[in-house]
Amino acid sequence: MRRRISRRSFIAAVAGGAATGAGSLGLVIGRAQAGQVTDRDPGDPVGRGRGGGTGITDSDSGVGADPAGRGRGGGPRPGATGVTDSDPSDPVGRGRGGSGVTDSDTGPYADPRGRGRGGQRGPSANSPYDPAARDERCENNRRLYAELNRDGSTPESWSEGQLRVAEADLEAIGGAISMQRTNSSGNQQVQDRAWSIIAPIGPRYGFPITRSSDWYRLEGELRRQIYLARTSPVRAERMRQLQNARTNLAALGC
Repeated sequence: MRRRISRRSFIAAVAGGAATGAGSLGLVIGRAQAGQVTDRDPGDPVGRGRGGGTGITDSDSGVGADPAGRGRGGGPRPGATGVTDSDPSDPVGRGRGGSGVTDSDTGPYADPRGRGRGGQRGPSANSPYDPAARDERCENNRRLYAELNRDGSTPESWSEGQLRVAEADLEAIGGAISMQRTNSSGNQQVQDRAWSIIAPIGPRYGFPITRSSDWYRLEGELRRQIYLARTSPVRAERMRQLQNARTNLAALGC
């Protein structure tokens, strides 16, 4: 038997259903909102924040990097790189990357801070090479230096030492000639002294000489040979290589 619905009962039924629906909708929305977080992390999408910590994901990288949502970065700061490396010398967020190690290297070839190569066989204070490579390069440069600095048989192949001796001999010849020229009285002791200076010089440069020889000719010949030594392109290149070997030995600390 159908019951007749009055106006009052109809309104009550509609109002009750609306209330029930609103309650269910609020429960759904509440649950949805409970799972959605929008934090201050610019790396998180809206409503998908990971929360916790500082709510910031910075640009840290490396072994000591900050976890997502827990960055210690922040806005631009003087010296901030956004990198936290494993270098205990670098403040957080100011890492300089590289190997993350600041070792104890010193000298012109020392490792930059944060890029140390460390280790027991690391570079020496005066060399960019490990000990084994450094010893080998030292030996090679010593051998080259000795070869380039050997005495030669011609002015174009004279060593540095031979040229210095020739220049000293030229000065000594001038002194002996001056002694002879001023010995107007013919003092024998002066003549003997002058001859003792000249006698060993002539044969050294392939010039036979006696007491009665023209000593000026010996002086002129030696001057010519010195000129050849100083202007020879072959010798100049040899001296350049010699200087390079000398510089390498000093740089390696050999």
